[in-house]
Amino acid sequence: MDIPLTRLGTDIGNSDNLQYDGSFLRTHLESSSPHTSITGLPDSLSQLANSAIDDNTCQDLPVHHTLGDDPELGSQKPTVALSPWQSIGRLNAYIIIFGTIGPICTLGFLTFLWAGQGKDPEGQSAGYVWRTIMLSNRLDQLVTISGLIFRESIFMQTTICTSLVAALMLERRSIPISQSVPLSVLRSVNSGPHTLVKLLLGRKPWKCIFYPELSLILLLSFGNIAIRFSSTILLSDLHQQPLAGFPCQLTKNLSVPPENWFFFGLWSRPPRDVPIFGEVQSEYAAKPNNFGLSDTGLKRYAMLPFNTGRETIRSYEGPAMVLSSRVACMPPKLLAKVEFEADAAVPTIRQRVTGDILIEETLKRSGLSYQGMCDLDHCLPRVSFNCYLASPLTHGDSLGITFCPLRSIHPKQVIVESRWEITKEPWSLPADIYLVSSTNISREDWEELGHASTQLQGYHTKDEWSSFDLGSGRVINLTVCFNAANVMLSSVSMQRSQKVTEPSIIARDGQFDTTHVRKFLGADPETQSLEERGVLSITNITDPPDHVFTGGPAQIPVSQVGATQLRIAPRNPSTANTTYAGCDRCEYFGNDIAHEYSGVFFDILINSGRVSVALQTVHTMLAGSVYHQLSDYLTIPMSVTVVQTSSSTVPVYYSGLIAVAILVLANTGCVLAITAMYLHYSRYSIIGNFWHAVSQGISDLTSALLVYGNMEEDRKIFLDGREQDLTVRLARSVVTDRVELVECEPLRDPGPAREERSRRTETTPRINMKRLRKRMVVKRRHNATER
Repeated sequence: MDIPLTRLGTDIGNSDNLQYDGSFLRTHLESSSPHTSITGLPDSLSQLANSAIDDNTCQDLPVHHTLGDDPELGSQKPTVALSPWQSIGRLNAYIIIFGTIGPICTLGFLTFLWAGQGKDPEGQSAGYVWRTIMLSNRLDQLVTISGLIFRESIFMQTTICTSLVAALMLERRSIPISQSVPLSVLRSVNSGPHTLVKLLLGRKPWKCIFYPELSLILLLSFGNIAIRFSSTILLSDLHQQPLAGFPCQLTKNLSVPPENWFFFGLWSRPPRDVPIFGEVQSEYAAKPNNFGLSDTGLKRYAMLPFNTGRETIRSYEGPAMVLSSRVACMPPKLLAKVEFEADAAVPTIRQRVTGDILIEETLKRSGLSYQGMCDLDHCLPRVSFNCYLASPLTHGDSLGITFCPLRSIHPKQVIVESRWEITKEPWSLPADIYLVSSTNISREDWEELGHASTQLQGYHTKDEWSSFDLGSGRVINLTVCFNAANVMLSSVSMQRSQKVTEPSIIARDGQFDTTHVRKFLGADPETQSLEERGVLSITNITDPPDHVFTGGPAQIPVSQVGATQLRIAPRNPSTANTTYAGCDRCEYFGNDIAHEYSGVFFDILINSGRVSVALQTVHTMLAGSVYHQLSDYLTIPMSVTVVQTSSSTVPVYYSGLIAVAILVLANTGCVLAITAMYLHYSRYSIIGNFWHAVSQGISDLTSALLVYGNMEEDRKIFLDGREQDLTVRLARSVVTDRVELVECEPLRDPGPAREERSRRTETTPRINMKRLRKRMVVKRRHNATER
């Protein structure tokens, strides 16, 4: 039976004038017999409209990819199975494969960058590649490139997965007919998953959301958005930190010619800084024994030949000035008295302690040998002293402390006096001898005593002190110290593994806080670890064989001249019995001394009570200050190898990397899951092919929609499609044997009204003529207006 469309009262054979009523095709097809045909349409649409379909089936067909047969050929083509390469497309397959490998490899590379620093701070145990990357300061660029790889790979994969999910929805699910053609087109071209999500979730999102493929594409969409911020997330883990570089050779001036000799203002000149140095690890051994002997033991310090940038040095190998020091203090056996002198220039009276220290008896009482105080031609049985005493500002207000070198050394004889061997005891002739005094007698107390000369008798010993009681709690404490030192230009290897800062003496309320300096110099008995103190650890020292000097300047090796001058300078060889204050808040009469030295001396003595440690510490400070004054005059270059740190951008935290890793792995999992589902379930789709997508979207059910949508917006098609309530699915038609859209069960269960409507349309096709005429009049007016 032929049904001419001209019976509608207008020529609707022209697609420009055709207005489609959503119920027309459905009504006609339900009421037609198998031999019913529609005439008046263009040839191609007539063929589609006259194709018979099975209304009542949407059954699965054999699970293999097939190419449909062309009914116009009159004979069927053999069925051809689609390979995965053909179904997905080679380019798309390569994008999925390499788009998975690329981000995973990039993530592994980022993990290497984040974890390659090693356990040691500042990357000192890091590998060559990691350190090269970090020192080049290109980590920011690498992070940016990695973020670009993540974004582009996942974006391209997401676009392909959108097509795969569209194919799965067409072949696995019952979808409204208004969504069928857009889904078919999405298999060939799309701009991302947002179009697919908007299309499928527009009608009944609570049902579609539970489809596995749609849930995966939703997760992939969110991951695609989040991964765009991967560079920002990764950059939040980066911070500027010092990073150890590679060993490099430098040339440093380390000595002077023999004809150049320099002498410096010493104790009165404040140190510019407390320079970082290297030290051999040793124990704190200054606690007095039963005889009152307090011996620091041998301490060896290596000076760094750098006036600036010492904090950046992590290892040093080469020649360096090495100060070897050992100080021993003990209660002296002496003949002494207190004398007073008036100063005409200043209306005040000064107090002195004078007398002789009996060296031999002092050493024997401390259980020590006297042989070290004898040379080839003479011994030193006693030493005279004449030193000032300091006074606290008021009685009971702390202590007045001084230290006083006792022996005069002429500059021409200084070389002979610099021959202490580090394997020997400090109580020997090459050592400097100091008298250290401590008293609580203030100026008012001396006035009460009448400024009368007093013989010091009846003393008792306490630790390293000989104490003289002048009555009423007034006490004078004296101790004798042997300060043995030697400076050599030795070959050293030293290193440290953490960032340190050179300490400084802080002035607060007119007083000096020396806590950090004392800890740094090893004067704190509770902190002796070199790492905790922040100094370099000397792992090896090779001393020169000529470090013991026994003659004049002509016999000194050129390489050792600078070391000899460094040893001479702290001894201030002009005069003996020069008194220096070891306190700040006190009155004393003697040579000027910088507050940095007197403050450190006083704080050590008050906190630990060890005179030997105080004397050794201030001499170490003085040697460092003199060395950096002398370094400006050193002219003989030598080669050294150092490792220094530089400020570099390095990963510090892991939160950003973990977040990006979760995003990348989650997106990769979604891509692989969608691809696996497509390969398992898809039978008829070829991704990325336009004619394929268009051909499978044209069928009896969509022909009128295609004509109606020629000059209409999609939203109107969607509205009419919803009114029709027809659901379809991509399958092979059992009638035409073509792969096309076939009708499935409706999205909702039919109610009584639906059943009655179906019953009526089975016998009489009903067309909404009034509605169709109205639409066609509106369409003609619109076309006339455009013309």
